[in-house]
Amino acid sequence: MYRIIYLSSAIKQFSEEEISLLLIQSRKWNTEHHITGVLLHIEGDFLQVIEGDEIIVKQLFEKIKLDTRHKGVICVFDGPIKERNFTDWSMGFCALEYENLRHVSGYETFDRTNLFDSADKTASVFLELFIKSNKKKLVFL
Repeated sequence: MYRIIYLSSAIKQFSEEEISLLLIQSRKWNTEHHITGVLLHIEGDFLQVIEGDEIIVKQLFEKIKLDTRHKGVICVFDGPIKERNFTDWSMGFCALEYENLRHVSGYETFDRTNLFDSADKTASVFLELFIKSNKKKLVFL
């Protein structure tokens, strides 16, 4: 099992319709290729986790990096994992505003500048805390 976590920024603000279409297409592809994960959309920024077979995850990430709808792709974790965190989610999704994240335990320690150090696990810890704190708000499919 393999996981990649990355951050990026949208080139332009996504409409609800554009996000819906992205989710429909991605969930279909992910289901067909046994990929699981979650996508967080926060005021034009994305944090995504993709999990699955190493070759497929790496190929998908290469495709994602070429997508012209976003820029500034920063890989914050790329490596093998013992098990999936998102077993039942072809792509969980949540749209938020940064201000709404202030209540998430651990957010105050989240520093995007630290993410350039691949040994730093800040994104993984933040993501796990976020999921635990916002499970009822996430869209599961």
